[in-house]
Amino acid sequence: MILAYVLGAGISADAFYVAYRLPNMMRRLFAEGSMTMAFVPVFSRLREEEGDARAFAMPRSALVWLLLILGVLTALAILFARPLTRLITPGFVDNPPLFDLTVDLTRIVFPYIIEISVVALCMGVLNSFGHFLTPALATLRAQHPYYRRGRRGLRLPSRRGPHAGLGRGHRRSRPGVHAAAATQKIRFSWRGPWTMKDKGVAKMGLLMLPTAFGAAVYQLNIVIGTLLASYLPTGSISYLYYADRLVQFPLGVFGVAVGTVALPSLSKLASADKLDAFTETLNDSLRLTLFICLPAAAGLIALADPMVRVLFGRGAFGAMPSPPRPGR
Repeated sequence: MILAYVLGAGISADAFYVAYRLPNMMRRLFAEGSMTMAFVPVFSRLREEEGDARAFAMPRSALVWLLLILGVLTALAILFARPLTRLITPGFVDNPPLFDLTVDLTRIVFPYIIEISVVALCMGVLNSFGHFLTPALATLRAQHPYYRRGRRGLRLPSRRGPHAGLGRGHRRSRPGVHAAAATQKIRFSWRGPWTMKDKGVAKMGLLMLPTAFGAAVYQLNIVIGTLLASYLPTGSISYLYYADRLVQFPLGVFGVAVGTVALPSLSKLASADKLDAFTETLNDSLRLTLFICLPAAAGLIALADPMVRVLFGRGAFGAMPSPPRPGR
């Protein structure tokens, strides 16, 4: 709502949402997406079979691989930001100011993937121990690295445009601090033995392949949608982003929450070979997810117009015109 109020659906908004979409797509692979889903069951099994001391070496080793891979990808993305932007949004090439702004913002935002992936690794460790509140709250701040600190600690977009807001927010943000501090409660420390040849990390990498493929299919759909929208009038990409935020809201609040809480329990039941309890827990999770998400989908369809008016119809986004009456 704040971004819609400040940026609206113009050139600045289109450029920012394209730049932010690139590292956010990788987030599904290296953060709360396939990495977390693959990490939790492997880590839980190591704890059950070999104890905490051996299991704690796995996230340390995973962190080294994570920083190495993402560091290289981030450096390449910053270096080749122009061809990368041209690949994702070829329609922007005919609008030099929009294209140059998108390239600039891509270089500023892309390191976000390193920060959020480290947070996700901490989340995986804490979730395996049954801690969910602290890691969930830690990502509230991590998801938006473009805020400045206003009065009474309120995080607001910078009034000096997307460059200032992104740059200052990115430098000041420390999204992993709270999640990393919470790991001390379970007596986990990042200092300790690790190895580049950790078997748990290798197994996690293998488990990531099918989940990464599934996530890649969904992300490919987003990339194609962004590519086609780049040829449409200015603001089209922003409209798609705002609509996607509304659709993702019930999924992020309820669907992901159910999955996050259920995964450690399912992992422990699977490692203990309790298949009946595993099936019952899985079915309960699916029923709860459908119970919430199906009515939410119906509500989004039926109440789309008033929801958009209430949430976004002000500021730079502008008041929406009344829809034409049927038959006129």
